[in-house]
Amino acid sequence: MGKDSLRERRQLFSSVLRRKKIDVAIVSNPKHVYYLTGYSTFWPRQNSLLVLSKYDQSHLFVGQQRENDARKSYDGEVTTFEDYNLKKHMVVYPGYVAREFAQFLKAPKVFKGKKTIGLEGWHLPHAYVRAISGTIRGARFVDITPDIMHLRATKGRDELTKLREATKRLEVAYEVAKRSIAEGKSEIELCRDVMSDSILRHGPFEFSRGDTWISGPRTLEVGGPPTDRRFRRGESIILDLQSTYDGYWADGARTYVVAEANENQRRLFEIILSAKKKAEALLKPRVKCSDVYNVVASEIASAGYSGTFPHHAGHGLGLEDQEAPFLIPGSKEKLEEGMVCTLEPGIYHPQIGGLRDEDTYLITAKGFEKLTTPPVSLECVG
Repeated sequence: MGKDSLRERRQLFSSVLRRKKIDVAIVSNPKHVYYLTGYSTFWPRQNSLLVLSKYDQSHLFVGQQRENDARKSYDGEVTTFEDYNLKKHMVVYPGYVAREFAQFLKAPKVFKGKKTIGLEGWHLPHAYVRAISGTIRGARFVDITPDIMHLRATKGRDELTKLREATKRLEVAYEVAKRSIAEGKSEIELCRDVMSDSILRHGPFEFSRGDTWISGPRTLEVGGPPTDRRFRRGESIILDLQSTYDGYWADGARTYVVAEANENQRRLFEIILSAKKKAEALLKPRVKCSDVYNVVASEIASAGYSGTFPHHAGHGLGLEDQEAPFLIPGSKEKLEEGMVCTLEPGIYHPQIGGLRDEDTYLITAKGFEKLTTPPVSLECVG
């Protein structure tokens, strides 16, 4: 059974419910509601729940203010609750929504005869659990979060389309960064240039951002937000940026050197590229994620830089910028066709500085497809 559309994902999840003898599931995590319906509730205070039965009957419960949005994206039944009334309330909190949802559950066609109910144990507030258990007497509750997370690990065609677009935006952000870097400019000024350009291109809600804007001695910290520190000639700059498109995330890292790199910097970066290339040879179905990590770590250690690679070798991408699979030594996961993951080897040497490079890959039946355009050598800019 495929997962290339919203309908197919709901059908696939219903088959999971049947296999696990779960009569009906209540999906509450906004990312998972979106994953199964296309209805986005990523804004704070936007409450929604999806009720999905083992027979692929689904019902979306949303606030009245978002009813039109819900009906545009979701082709099933929609029920609303009052979420804005100047005589009663402006903001509705979980306790109120839980009570409204309990009233909805009393409708005979929704939960009649249902005995085993799946809930998102990693997400659902206690107010909802109390309301549901008080309404559906004698039911058995099970956690469905791991099942949804497992489905998310491999991507359908519609998800890959969004991931590819997010990746294009990420690469544009790096091109803007390269043009903006100059000796004397600060980290925060570079951040402003990249994010301002992205907002103008893509709008205020789906723009490129980053969790790492570090330079010079700060590169030894591996990651960190931008500061007023100014770039100096010959020092490295690590940018680890993310971009989003329609809820899906791209992630990558690039290292630049201001004006001119020295021999030691170039040597470290060649080792990083070599480690990435050797790891690429393992990017195929049924390979252990821990094996991919070990190849990266071993390549760096064998080059004489043991202890300078302190983080993961990569991770999955999708509805979050870090999700399964996780390329770490303690992972028990194996790569599967349809997964999207990164490789991000790095070296952080106390005398030379830090350098990192990160690219994105789609795992295919026979190997991988590279979604990003990697550098062939250490880039000097400014």
